[in-house]
Amino acid sequence: MFTAAEALGLVMAVLDGDHDAADADGPVGSAVGKIMRVLPEPVAGLAEAVRGVSARGRDPAAVSPRPETTAVLVRSCAAHRRLRLGYRTRPAERRVMEVDPWGVVVRHGRWYLLCWSHTWSHTRNARRVLRVDRVASVEVLEETFTPPAGLDPVETLEEHFADGWKYQVEVVIDAPGTRSRSGSRGTWAAGNRSTRTRPASWPRPTNRTGTPNNSR
Repeated sequence: MFTAAEALGLVMAVLDGDHDAADADGPVGSAVGKIMRVLPEPVAGLAEAVRGVSARGRDPAAVSPRPETTAVLVRSCAAHRRLRLGYRTRPAERRVMEVDPWGVVVRHGRWYLLCWSHTWSHTRNARRVLRVDRVASVEVLEETFTPPAGLDPVETLEEHFADGWKYQVEVVIDAPGTRSRSGSRGTWAAGNRSTRTRPASWPRPTNRTGTPNNSR
């Protein structure tokens, strides 16, 4: 009885309200799993893809995107199809951009599209993170793409938010290293390059203006 948009809307609402909904062993995740098992396969597959994104603690100011838009983005990420987006930079301003969609991620209740931008003034040929609720229109193009090898959309999103700040900040934590790392998660990893290596095939990271980040 569910349409694709209804099924996605249900899963998105659960993810917004319970960040453990992706855990199939938990009560909420188990309940969602039972619903998806009786959905038609095309609808269930799309809902499962959305369910698999990371949902971490909701921001009260977060705005949920339209399920129909999210469905197209998720499908295009899976099929590696380039998109032409109408993106709202301001309430009354919309820009058109072509992107390779790498992944859809939920962070603190906000839905983001991690992508590689091909056309948009100063951020041309640069990694971009777009808010899904600001995507006004989506057109799926014929071109396909190959995502970076070893891509982890959640980790890459955290790195993106950690890179490119104007001032460098050094924090001293009075706690064992293992405890500090587990509490800081992605931000710790992004700020300590010596503990991690980036696959050579990844595009060069950029700061928020799209300029290659040479500060680290």
